[in-house]
Amino acid sequence: MSEVRTEESKVARLVRSASFLARIYQNQCHTHYYRMVADYYTHISQAPQKGDFVVAHTMFIPVEILYAMSLRPLHLEYTGYMLSLFTGSCNDMLDRAGEMGFAPEICSSHRLIAGVLDAGVFPAAGAVVCSNLQCDNAIKSGELTMEFNHCPGFYFDYPYNQSEGNQEFILREIKEMIAFLEDVSGHKLDWDKLATSINEMKKQHKLVRQIMGLCQKRPSPFQPQDFLKFLAVDYMFAGEAALTRYLEAFYQELSGLAAQGKGFAEPERFRLMGLMIPPWHFQREIDRVLQQHGAALVCYPNLCEWDEDLPLDPGRPLESVALKWARSPAMRMFGPLDQRALGPIRDSVARYKIDGALNFTHLGCRQMGPANRLFKDVLDEQDVPILGIDCDLVDRNVTSEDEVRAKLEQFFELLEDR
Repeated sequence: MSEVRTEESKVARLVRSASFLARIYQNQCHTHYYRMVADYYTHISQAPQKGDFVVAHTMFIPVEILYAMSLRPLHLEYTGYMLSLFTGSCNDMLDRAGEMGFAPEICSSHRLIAGVLDAGVFPAAGAVVCSNLQCDNAIKSGELTMEFNHCPGFYFDYPYNQSEGNQEFILREIKEMIAFLEDVSGHKLDWDKLATSINEMKKQHKLVRQIMGLCQKRPSPFQPQDFLKFLAVDYMFAGEAALTRYLEAFYQELSGLAAQGKGFAEPERFRLMGLMIPPWHFQREIDRVLQQHGAALVCYPNLCEWDEDLPLDPGRPLESVALKWARSPAMRMFGPLDQRALGPIRDSVARYKIDGALNFTHLGCRQMGPANRLFKDVLDEQDVPILGIDCDLVDRNVTSEDEVRAKLEQFFELLEDR
């Protein structure tokens, strides 16, 4: 019994930390963000008492549908990142996964899911939805979650090759997912709620594009660690009014800074592109080093750059959700790595006036290693140096903060000499 109480305290610590940060921040955008995180996990922890139906899911599942069905989403990978960030360390959960037989070469994000399941950190899910985007680890984690929760699951199949029929293919998957969830949960899709969600998504995508437009200004007012929040909110809260309020507050704050000519780095000497995200737990130190060297991280071409024209229509809500995912930046990195992914990197060099690029290579990821060479070739054509840092998004034992700092310092010496 004592072990269960100890593991359950991880959720309480996460909620308590996020709630505390929501109270102490003076600017509204951070308050909105941490309140969303605290509310999300409060709802999850209270699901058994309130009779909420929890749907555990992997990345790139259209949560807009889950919210419109009054289901309680539980994002498996991002929950691991949140636990790592807000509770100090998740190595005990990774150790559990090792005892279960999970090799250290497996992505730590998914080993962490196994440890969390084994520890019973969260209430049981009533259903699981997993996809093949971005990797097959997600499918296996979905299957493991079904096994631990003794519940059914749905496999959301994204098309590997890109074609004109992708949107229709994704639309069929969405309809099948809805039918599955209605059958296992007894909840019906609320079409009015989904239409409202599409309206919110239209506002959200416009705000994202406006915020990225502010990043093109010199100096850029965007703080690098906020890119991680930028990603989390779309994956966890897409279509929710709370997300719109956060983005509105974020845009207003950045607009005010830009109007005053204030930036993250003052003076701004270097403008950097990010390719893959850094370890969440090192981001504060990374920001400190960047600021120390007058460097602003201003874009993530294949994570945050949505199409300029995304004609979402509340009158056709399912088609709009399918369109969003067919045109999502995540789709560029899925399937053959071609100009869909390499083109935005090349174009961003001129648009954001890039001096260098950072690529944090998550060691358990089978995609990022091979992609490094392709990214480097594209940036070499533009005479943009790239720094690759081997790291782990969750496991603090793989790469130390000192190692990351030393590599960044060396990179800035290179930029100084150019």
